[in-house]
This record gives sequence, C-alpha cells and structure tokens, in this order.
Amino acid sequence: LAKRYGSPSIQFKRRDLRPWIPLSILASAGLFMAFISWRKWADILVDYGRELYVPWRINNGAVLYRDVLHFYGPLSDYFNAMLFKLFGTGLMTLALFNIVLIAILTWIIYRLFLEISDGLTALVCGMVFLTMFSFSQLAWTANYNFVCPYSYEVTHGIFLSFLCIYLFAGYLKKRGLIRAALTGIALGAVSLEKAEVFLAIFSALTAGFCAAAVVLRLKKREVLRTLSAFLAGFCVPLTGFLFLFNRQAPFGEAIRMLLFPYSILADKKMIANLYARHVLGVDKPWENLKILLIITRGYVFLLLAFIAAAHFTERFRNKKVAAISEFIVSAVFLLAALRSINKIPWLEAFRPLPLVMIFLAAYACVRLFRVRQGKEALGAVIMLTLTVFAELLLLRIILNARIYHYGFALAMPSGLLLAVGVVYLLPRASPRRSFTRALGVILVAVTIIAHLKTTLRAYALKSYPVSSGADKMLEFAPPTSSKGSIMAEAVDALKTMLGPNDTFIALPEGIMLNYLARRRNPSYYFEFMPPFSGPLRENKIIDSFIKASPDYIVLVDRDTSEYGSRSFGEDYGLDLMSWINKSYTQAYMAGSPPLKGEGFGIAILKRNTAVDRYE
Repeated sequence: LAKRYGSPSIQFKRRDLRPWIPLSILASAGLFMAFISWRKWADILVDYGRELYVPWRINNGAVLYRDVLHFYGPLSDYFNAMLFKLFGTGLMTLALFNIVLIAILTWIIYRLFLEISDGLTALVCGMVFLTMFSFSQLAWTANYNFVCPYSYEVTHGIFLSFLCIYLFAGYLKKRGLIRAALTGIALGAVSLEKAEVFLAIFSALTAGFCAAAVVLRLKKREVLRTLSAFLAGFCVPLTGFLFLFNRQAPFGEAIRMLLFPYSILADKKMIANLYARHVLGVDKPWENLKILLIITRGYVFLLLAFIAAAHFTERFRNKKVAAISEFIVSAVFLLAALRSINKIPWLEAFRPLPLVMIFLAAYACVRLFRVRQGKEALGAVIMLTLTVFAELLLLRIILNARIYHYGFALAMPSGLLLAVGVVYLLPRASPRRSFTRALGVILVAVTIIAHLKTTLRAYALKSYPVSSGADKMLEFAPPTSSKGSIMAEAVDALKTMLGPNDTFIALPEGIMLNYLARRRNPSYYFEFMPPFSGPLRENKIIDSFIKASPDYIVLVDRDTSEYGSRSFGEDYGLDLMSWINKSYTQAYMAGSPPLKGEGFGIAILKRNTAVDRYE
C-alpha cells in the first residue's frame, strides 16, 4: 500500500490503478451477482406486475393516463413497450436491458468518483453499487434491485440522473453548448420519470452550476448561452411526449397527462397515509430519531478508533516496526469485524446517512472556498452536486434511512459517498494515510460481505419456477412459501377457463396475473390498496367496474396491514366487495380462501349471467 499510494505527505494519485484492472474486477463482480440472482429479481405479486403489464397494454393500443391509471412519468413504460416490440414481450427482455444499464451505470460511477477521489476509491464505489444495490435482495419481497425494480421510473431516473452529473462534469472540464444541451436532454428525460428523482437532480444541478459559475468565473453572456442550450435540450423529451399524447388526445389533455405525475405530490391521501409515514419515519419520529442518534454514536466511535489506531502506529519511527504494528492492528480489526458480522444490526446501520451527507456537502463547500481553480475545484463542484442529489433523495426516508426496501435506490448515491468518506477523505486527514485507508477498505469489505450473505440466503431459497420462456421467474419454494405454486396454478386455471376475449380484474393486487395470462384488465384501475381506495375513489371504481363489466373477478390474498387496513373487503373496500359478491360467483379456488387470514390463496369468480352487463 505504501509503495502504491505513497507516503503520508503525498496525495493519492488520480490514476494510481491501470484502467483495465478495476474494470476487470467490476465486470467479474457484476457477472457473479447476475449469476447468483438469475431470474430471481422480481416479486410475482407485489408491484412488478405493473412494470410488465403497462408496456404490454401500450403495445395493444392503450394510452397511458387515459386508459390505464399511472402515477409516474411516461418515459419508462413507453420505452419498455418499444423494447417489447423490438425484442419480444417478456420479463427477460427488460431484465437483460437493465443489466446492460447496470454495466453502463457502473462505468459512469467509476468515472465520476475518479474525478472526486482516486482509482481505488472509484473501484470500491463500483463494488458497493454492484454487490449491495444492483442485484441484491435484502428484504423478503424482491423488486428492490436495479434489474426488476418495483418501479422502473425510479431506477431509470437515477441512471439518467447520474448521466446528467457525468455530462455536467464533462461541461465543467471543456465547456461548450453541445455538452450543456446534452445535459438538458438527460434532465428532461428525468422529468418524465419519477417526480421526486427529478426534483432532487434538478436542485443538485442548480447548486452545482451556481458553484461552477463562481469557481470558473463565468461571464453573464456565457451563463445565458449555457442556460439557453440547456433549456433547449430540456424541452426535447417533453416536446416529443407532448406530440405523442396529442395524437391520442386534445392538446390541453396532453399537457394534463404530462403534468399528472406531479399533481400526485399534492394529494395528501397518497403521501400522508400510514405506509408513506412509515417509509418517511415520521410515524414514530422520536423513536426513529433516537435510533439515528444511537447509530451515529457508533459512527463516531469508529472514527475515534481509526484516529487512535493511526496515532498509535505513528509513534513508531522505525519503518519495519511501524509496518509490523500496522499489519497487526489491521489483522485485529479484520478479525474483530468478521467475528461481529452476525451481531451488527446491518438493516439499521445506515440511519445516519442524512447527517453524513450534510457533513460531506459542507466539506465540499469548504473545498470550493479554499481551492478556487484547477481539478481540485472541479472535483469539489462535482462532489457538491452529488451530495445535494444524495441528500434530497433521502428526504423520502429521512428518519428511516436504509439501503434495503426503497433505500436500494434512494440511498444508493449516499451509500457510495459514505464509501468515499471512509476510503478516501478520512485517510487524507490522517497522519498514516495508507494504514487508515487499509482500515477503511476492510470496513467496506466487511459491510459488503454482511449484506452479500443476506442476499445469498434469500436467493438460495428461490428455486420454484413460475411461468415459462421469457417470463420465467424463480420464487421461494415450498415449504418456505406456497405463493409461487399457487400463483402458477391460478395462471394455468385462468388460461384454461377464460376465452381469448374474456377479461378479469384482480383485487386488491394481482396485475401480474393479467400479464402472465395475457388477459387485459378492462377497467382504468388495477391497484386497489388502501391509499387508492378511499370512499370517493371507491364509488368511481365501482362505476368503472360496472361499465367495464369484467367477465371474471380474481381475489388475491394480500395482507395490507402496512397501510393501516389489514384486509380488502373487511377493513376497507366494503362497498366494492359487496358489489362483487352480488354480481359474481366463485368458480375456482387455489390455495386457502383469500382475504380471510387463513393463508395465501386465490379465488376466481365468474360473472352471474343474470346480472345486467351495464346495470
């Protein structure tokens, strides 16, 4: 390490690793993660069915927002529909494309963090992204990875956000209107994804550009030209989708379609329900704040331990004795970390990320004031942009920050920046840089191992095949879970019972069944969880069902206690369930009776012939 990275008086070199070495390591890590997770990325019931069903419906003539309810931007669904047209409809079409995106994003991460740190740190960040965020399963429910996420608008939005920062970094280096326009195009694309991601990257780029204007001493004329090019690029994706929707609806309605995802931000029922409050951490604010402070104390203890170890080894003036002492301390630290790997509550270990991002943003600002020119200043601008982006993404989970669940995406940038702090920034402030860096690398490696063990345990249990061909996915096998076998049985039953033009609606959640059976949901609505089924919405849903007159209703067991109401038809949606019971009769049952708390099951109900189709 001393030979590679120099003595404590020498700064780490930016190109201290040959490019092919880290890229080969990252490629190997990516292939390993893809191998252990192959076809195990998606959840067969929760959320991901929407990501397959909506593009399939678009290719069959449906228009987003008009024929199919959707709460996010249109870019991902229309892009995925294009992939289905070009390469065939199937889960693996999207999965393989997103693996390619993961490879590109890993390269972007490596290049970006090379600008603000050095080769080893950039390599570590790439490894953290691949092993802890891209392919992992850290919770019982899948979908929280970059291959088959619960929402492609989130992962595609974050990919495009990193692309924005990468293009912005290129503008900072060489400047020019083309680079500014390309950055604007990328940001315009993000605006067509998820609103919270767009607001985060827009604010981050604004902060970065303001800082760059000061550092680079841009003249007013250049600022205006840059902003004009940026705005022109920003309008390109929006204009494209405006024309696309205008072909299907009047111009005013097309504008409303584009703005609809942002109007959801003002819907209190959507953002203030129990589930959203739990994700945010404000359901138990003082308890969550207490946990955050306790874990922050652990971070401070680790920091003091690093400082103490560095000062202890600094006392030895003899180089051989110092090297031996560093080796012994590093070995003891590694053994202690490995022995405690099963005792640390890793799922709570990242609660202090919001505080860490504030500290790193302050550090970037200080660097900007201290170094007003050269690569150091540009690196500080990029770091400020990254930290603002990371901090604003964390607002959704501010008091309950974690890297599992939504954190696989929302906490990913801050997780990478935390690695930068441990492996690069802390050693730079240490009297024994190489030694402190070795301890930082050990800490990150042990963290990766701990989370990789959780992922391996989950994937080892997933061997039951559901569906076939391009839609084949592996689910937990019995006796771990019977969900996969029951879902497969229900899909087979639907394909057998339903005619080619028959339709059905799955409640409260089960759009995956529609996709796998290739039968459309004739209603505008396809999600019937508590946030979407308030009293006013329930009347609209019933009216929609009466007009659509589905041939079948499928009831899928789903515990919705996380939303404050446990069971559809008993704790919420009572009027809708009453209408279903009057209009439909059970024709098939797979597993236990659904929605009764007796275990997972699916019931297929057929419309009574005596019921008037539009009554």
